[in-house]
Amino acid sequence: MKQILVFFWLLYSTLSIVAQPTADATIAIVNGRPISRNEFVYAYEKNKAISGQSSLSPQEYLNLYIDYQLKLSDALSLGLDTTKNFLREFHQYRDLQLSKQLVSPLYIDSIARTIYLKEEQQLGGKDLLNVSHILLTIPSTATSTQRDHVAQRADSLYQAIISGANFEDVARRFSEDRGTAQEGGRLPTIYPGMTVASFEETAYSLQPNQVSRPILSPFGYHIILMRDRHPLQPYEELYPSLLQYLRKNHVEEAAANQSIAQLQAITGQSRTSIMDSLMRNLSASDTQLTYLIKEYHDGLLVYEISKHKVWDAAENSPEVLAEVFKRNRKSLKWAQPRFVGYIIGAQNKKLAKRAQKLLRKGVPANIDIRSFLYAPFNKDSVVVDAKGRYVVQKGENSTIDNLAFGVKASKVYQLHEGLPITLLAGRIEKQPKTYEDARSEVLELLQKQLEDSWLQQLRRTYTVTINQDVLKSIPMAK
Repeated sequence: MKQILVFFWLLYSTLSIVAQPTADATIAIVNGRPISRNEFVYAYEKNKAISGQSSLSPQEYLNLYIDYQLKLSDALSLGLDTTKNFLREFHQYRDLQLSKQLVSPLYIDSIARTIYLKEEQQLGGKDLLNVSHILLTIPSTATSTQRDHVAQRADSLYQAIISGANFEDVARRFSEDRGTAQEGGRLPTIYPGMTVASFEETAYSLQPNQVSRPILSPFGYHIILMRDRHPLQPYEELYPSLLQYLRKNHVEEAAANQSIAQLQAITGQSRTSIMDSLMRNLSASDTQLTYLIKEYHDGLLVYEISKHKVWDAAENSPEVLAEVFKRNRKSLKWAQPRFVGYIIGAQNKKLAKRAQKLLRKGVPANIDIRSFLYAPFNKDSVVVDAKGRYVVQKGENSTIDNLAFGVKASKVYQLHEGLPITLLAGRIEKQPKTYEDARSEVLELLQKQLEDSWLQQLRRTYTVTINQDVLKSIPMAK
């Protein structure tokens, strides 16, 4: 009896294992392209992390994900993945991610050690110095009397400092090295050969917190404060800062390029072929990087086709926008009146009034406002400028608050220094009169309409199959 129970327990365990979907099981097929469970979970969890939305169930997110995959299928069917612009942008991103796998730590270490050894050699066993200084310059044409006067001023400042005056305060007030005065006279870290001989000799003679007497250099008189001095740290301690410096100077890119050049020399392959091979190899060993690169590839295609079929299509359909505005006029009401129009800047009142009269008629949709003003006003020089079209309520623009809404406490700003006259061309409206008065809201409505129609067409065109068992195996994102 015990053996039978053990047999059935083993059989049940085996069936449970078989029934449990594997990580690479197919959760859906869109237009013949399988989507693995792993790929979907990666997108589902990443979406939650980015958006902060944990309320979407796997089923709800799969519906959105399939819409995304349908758009991708449409982009692929149109060959958008073969265009030069797409390939250039995608390969640039892909190669940037892949090249990180080719960075040789030995190459970076060799560069870091070279920098360290060069600095060690330059120091010659001496300390690194952190000093501040006060400089009183001596003009090259100065007379001996003038030179004496500068020397006396320097001595007076020195006496004040050793009597208790704060060095940084004195530097800010009196130092004529304007590059360091506002920092209390602080100079970059000093090492041998970095400064003129008289300055270096004096600086190296000082101990921490010690102030030098005024010393003369080709620049003038210096008073030096030794803030800190220390020997060069061991390489191991400096390595993190050296690495940070090298990364800022693109050492990893250089290391990757060196590795690619070596592979090209060994294999005779082109750079593109090497990166393609690396991508294929990584598909098996680094799924996260593979998904990241695929995400960019697909996202770039979906962006391009959405731009063409939805965003640009809506922007370039003024008649349709007007119709959408007409149908939705009741829902596009404003809570507060808004100023609709332009801010004008002009050299004089006469020009401002002429521009005001012209702009009240409106600017054609396909013409930039500065181009519109060029022929009547600005052929020889800019005497009139304007900004807009504004659609703003009280509190959103200081100049409009003052000139349109009568808020005298608000400041009127000139468009440019050479255009002292500021006027408005426009009107205050209680509700939008045309689609341009509520352009962003109308655009959003039309884009939604175009996208919904597009997705309906995509679902009729492309087949979608969902594996419900695999879908049910995915827990809610936490």
